[in-house]
Amino acid sequence: MSFTEHDVHECRRLMSTCRVSQLAIGDMLTAAWADGDALGQFCERVGLSVTTAKQWRATAKAVTPDLRTLLETCGVFVSYSVLREGTRMIGGRPVDPGYAKLRCLIDDARTVGADRVNHATYQTVLGTAPPLAIVMDPQAREAEEVVDYVSDMNNSPNRDLLVSALLADDAVTRAELEAEFDKQRAEREEQNGQQAAEAAHRQARPQRRAGR
Repeated sequence: MSFTEHDVHECRRLMSTCRVSQLAIGDMLTAAWADGDALGQFCERVGLSVTTAKQWRATAKAVTPDLRTLLETCGVFVSYSVLREGTRMIGGRPVDPGYAKLRCLIDDARTVGADRVNHATYQTVLGTAPPLAIVMDPQAREAEEVVDYVSDMNNSPNRDLLVSALLADDAVTRAELEAEFDKQRAEREEQNGQQAAEAAHRQARPQRRAGR
């Protein structure tokens, strides 16, 4: 016996309901009172970690009313994990301002008749996917985030492309490391050459004086 399409749709309906609830709680936590000690006290009362509360709040702020309408009407399932991914900060800036890349993925899914935006695909588009070294590390693969990524990648219709992207990123990383090693080696050789020239110059000066 296996699951049915009804099971899939029902689970996604419940996940969508959960996503709406998380955004609603995030909206609540944007109130002026939800800061400092008050936020901690509130989280303790409701059984929510402060870290999770802040993350829900940040995501709720980012998911604008027009995007919420799109999520409800587009016919493409977008998980809360995907929305959270779009609010990541790298170098002090969000990885997907205005969810522009997510909107493109939603459009692409609708065009090809796909029924969801794959989290691993979104991570690859954003450049937030774990590197190949971590994916292949037995210990690192125990981390929940990596487990989720690998599972989502394996179940993605774009699995081959995602694997290729991992390998390409790994090749770029290795090339960058090799270039850095070459640069450092050249700098050392130049420094050693300068030191040798200075030493030879110092040795030659007394000999010139003696010749006089």
